[in-house]
Amino acid sequence: MELLRQNQLFAKLSKCQFGVQEVSFLGYKITPSSFGMDPLKVAAIEKWERPRNLKALQRFLGFANYYRKFIKGFSVIAKPLTDLTRRGADMENWTPEAMLAFDKLKTCFSTAPVLIQPDFELPFIVEVDASENKTDNCIQAHDYQFFKDLEDI
Repeated sequence: MELLRQNQLFAKLSKCQFGVQEVSFLGYKITPSSFGMDPLKVAAIEKWERPRNLKALQRFLGFANYYRKFIKGFSVIAKPLTDLTRRGADMENWTPEAMLAFDKLKTCFSTAPVLIQPDFELPFIVEVDASENKTDNCIQAHDYQFFKDLEDI
């Protein structure tokens, strides 16, 4: 606390935790070795009923979008649902694809992987994809079981 004061920083003690191995923060569960979705949020997704109107669907998609990094191919899975948000879409009669997408997203969230901290002793692979107006990259450490599990999803 003294170090904070010396740098003119302040902390509200009622909101601080010291000496803990696990913290829930902004909907994530963070440990020294991993980063995952808060189990309470996952339980809420599992109980989510099919949205009956546009606002309810937008709420579900917004909530789900917050965790999209845990779901491989999220935008492809969610496309039938985002199609329902377009003007003139029939919210009363969902297509079988939309129902399948809703159920699949719920399943994916309940079985989503936990992101782990990298082992800096192992080599990394940097993949770069560039076009005329965009550059994208991905850092991979294929020695982890985690990446093998992701490939199976």
